[in-house]
Amino acid sequence: MAEVGEAKDGNQVRRIPLWPFVLGGVCFLLLALGVAAFVIFLFSERKQALRESRVAKARMDETSIHVGVGMFRVLRGRFPSSLDELRTPQKDFEEGLLDVGNDPWGRPYEYSPGPGPGFTIRSLGADGLKGGQGEDEDIVFTDPGTPSPAKSK
Repeated sequence: MAEVGEAKDGNQVRRIPLWPFVLGGVCFLLLALGVAAFVIFLFSERKQALRESRVAKARMDETSIHVGVGMFRVLRGRFPSSLDELRTPQKDFEEGLLDVGNDPWGRPYEYSPGPGPGFTIRSLGADGLKGGQGEDEDIVFTDPGTPSPAKSK
């Protein structure tokens, strides 16, 4: 409640206490800090979800490439020398076996046939360099392969 006092000229003056304004300012400050913390939390969660979705897409793409390589091997009796052979029209597939796109970071997948019957497909992750940890970690699919069936005489 306001207090009544006397001014220097003799008139009565109502004095308004300051504590409601200070309390309101502190409440506003706490609310602003809470909103800022919430926004930071949402941003960090969104960044993690984006990373996880990119990794999941790369794994799905690598599985599709694995199937395409397997189909090529069945049709041609050998592994493709590069992923471009999967894109090239075949006599059985006019548009190619598989339209291999880029990884979720916009770079082409690396494909390397193994020395034996296997192969490796690699996405270099966010940094585009081999190795790395966290977001920069490579996503690698390795197929140890199965030996070619022995030809009967």
